[in-house]
Amino acid sequence: MGALTPIASKIDPLIRRLASDQDGERLACVAAIERQLDRAGLTFHNLADRLTAPEMPAQRHDAPVFHDYAAAVEWLLASGRGDLTAREIDFLESMRGILRRFEPTPKQADWIDGLLEKTGGYWL
Repeated sequence: MGALTPIASKIDPLIRRLASDQDGERLACVAAIERQLDRAGLTFHNLADRLTAPEMPAQRHDAPVFHDYAAAVEWLLASGRGDLTAREIDFLESMRGILRRFEPTPKQADWIDGLLEKTGGYWL
């Protein structure tokens, strides 16, 4: 999934506060969103691209939705073993420990994203 996924939980409350009737609060929220995007190496253009991207094909009604990598890894290990190779399972088991302390690298995140796509999970 896109690079916005790791910061979505950080910018979500800020976007909601843009509905404030206080100009100063709205302006502060815009600046805070910009800082979060900048820390992730993103811009408002990336955010707009994500918000206006075509809808993904319909997912299975029972497909889980994830907000963080640790939960996705746990679900993949618990339910995706039939669809995963031994190498993929080894990777996920190593990520279980890593994600307790660190965010995944972009390469690790891409691999987890691919495994979710392969097994039917998706990001919100």
